[in-house]
Amino acid sequence: MSVVDRFTSIIDVFDDSTVGLTLDEVAVRAELPRSTTYRFLHQLIRQDWVTYSERAYRLGGRALNWGAGAAADLNLRSAAAPVLHSLQVGTGAVVQLGVLHGRHIIHIDKLGGPSVSTGVGSRLLATDSALGLAIIAGRAWDQADYMPGVDLLQIRRDGVVACRESRDPSFVSIAAAVDHRSAIGLVVTHPASPRRYRGVLLRAAATIRGALTSSVDGVSGLSRGSSR
Repeated sequence: MSVVDRFTSIIDVFDDSTVGLTLDEVAVRAELPRSTTYRFLHQLIRQDWVTYSERAYRLGGRALNWGAGAAADLNLRSAAAPVLHSLQVGTGAVVQLGVLHGRHIIHIDKLGGPSVSTGVGSRLLATDSALGLAIIAGRAWDQADYMPGVDLLQIRRDGVVACRESRDPSFVSIAAAVDHRSAIGLVVTHPASPRRYRGVLLRAAATIRGALTSSVDGVSGLSRGSSR
């Protein structure tokens, strides 16, 4: 097996992972010897393809950006960073930023404690997460699949959506769409009232949208200036 084959085997094991994987789990899924897996994982960590924290391996920034929009996601993370920090400090909740990639939400940033299992690089089906539902509800109707039991119109009217965490029902996720492909969310302990966080989430999403618009306008201005 070539180096490329081993690299691909290891990266592919994280495709549908919503939490970090242990060394043994990666080795079994990749069908590689444990010692080989350990050596390759730590080479990948040095290059930011993989991260290691809380005794688990996860996709790193390089893998995440390669698979989830690269420059666009870097711009989003940069624009959202101060907003996420303020939101986390102000609410004390876990704060998440996610992008829609196919049928999945990819978490591209997270602030807060380790009690919430999803971290940077983890994936969830969009229909199973507040982040995903917020984005789907905000899209044109011809782009939103019919979803029994989910009132997309009500989500669009409210601007936010709340749902219980699938892996831990003691937590509630509350999210608001930033644009057609991204959303910001809070994870709070049930039974906290989602309405309490509606205003602060909508303001945070609007602030990020404004920052993204400003960065696009700035790049456009530079392009026009350089063409003169």
